Amino acid sequence: ESGEIQWRYDQFGDRSQIGSSPAVADGRVYFGAEETLYALDSEAGDEVWTRNVPSHPDSSPAVVDGTVYYGGPTLSDSGPPAQLTALDAASGDTNWTADLDDISFRSSPAVADGTVYVAASSRRVCTGAGGDGESECSGTTRGQVYAIDSESGERQWTAEIKTDTRSSPAVVDNVVFVGCRDGLSAVTTDGENAWRINFEDDREDGPYVDSSPAVADGHVFIGASDGQLRGINADSR
Repeated sequence: ESGEIQWRYDQFGDRSQIGSSPAVADGRVYFGAEETLYALDSEAGDEVWTRNVPSHPDSSPAVVDGTVYYGGPTLSDSGPPAQLTALDAASGDTNWTADLDDISFRSSPAVADGTVYVAASSRRVCTGAGGDGESECSGTTRGQVYAIDSESGERQWTAEIKTDTRSSPAVVDNVVFVGCRDGLSAVTTDGENAWRINFEDDREDGPYVDSSPAVADGHVFIGASDGQLRGINADSR
């Protein structure tokens, strides 16, 4: 009623910025900062538990049925490029981890009907040209939607989308909507690509989509870097 600050939490050591949006469930607040996931008491702000997990500062946790889903790049030379972690919301114990094949995992998971959906991407990297004028390149440029079983962590399918995805998925009526690079992609919950729309503006490469979609009344709403909010028929073909 008053807008008065009830508590603050700042026990982050050298961390100075929180980009993660909090998720609140059953009297606890869950959020990430760098490579740590935090659970606080929502009334007092007291720390309940913390866990070191692969994460991205922009990624936010999802909490469904007593489980916290959170992930990001592993920053490991020997392990998988990225991981999604499922933790018990009460104790912070790890239920499972799922390896992802793409290192750019900065979006937040969406959970629907026993499946966790995440979007990630990779980019082909080329080093400077040698004496013959040629560059050395490695990796693949792509984007993917992953569907992972929420109970076991087993991968159900992947669907390829346009690369450089920072948007978090939205799942409505058996369709996964996700913004990627300069447009919006729709993938069915069976892993089939339903449709994609590319946004256009005066620039050669089109506007950039950093926004996550919201879906209501048969429309998908999403913003882009050209200063426009678009409303798109969710059943576009």
